[in-house]
Amino acid sequence: MARPTSVTVFSVLNLIGGGVGVFGIAFFALIKLGMIDQSLLMKDPIYAYTFKLMEENTPYWLFSQVSAYLGMVATVLIIAASIGMLQLKSWARLLTIGWGGYCIFMAIVGLVISLVMVYGPMLAQASDEQTIVKVTAGKYGAIGGSIVFVGYWVLMIAVLGRNKVRLAFAQSNNTMEPAL
Repeated sequence: MARPTSVTVFSVLNLIGGGVGVFGIAFFALIKLGMIDQSLLMKDPIYAYTFKLMEENTPYWLFSQVSAYLGMVATVLIIAASIGMLQLKSWARLLTIGWGGYCIFMAIVGLVISLVMVYGPMLAQASDEQTIVKVTAGKYGAIGGSIVFVGYWVLMIAVLGRNKVRLAFAQSNNTMEPAL
């Protein structure tokens, strides 16, 4: 059986996402290694305030650090899984489904933490209309982005669970696919 078009589409989209993740890893590493001058980033008042909140709020700082490192691992895994899905490897389909579940969880938790620990305090501290507009736009952008990405991952998991897709992976691997 030929590879379903939906598998190709999700594999390519996930590879693109993984490529963006690689740039994120590189940026994070450059900051951690001191190769990017954070004082340049601090010129942006929104970034500076977010960084200040992170320093003052241990749970927010901890979540940011843990999610950054987990994101690095997830980036490597989704690149490998996407390549495996293009080859119709069963482990790659299961890994992609697991990655999608992880992404849904992290998007929801990250959004709640951002709304409570970042946007709430920022709006409370905002003193001028321009800052209020920027923070509010960021808040609604975060909500909208979370909805779009969670929708993508739910759709991806649903498609990878379809009988036709499972059968293609099973026939490619000469195995009986789990009903996942």
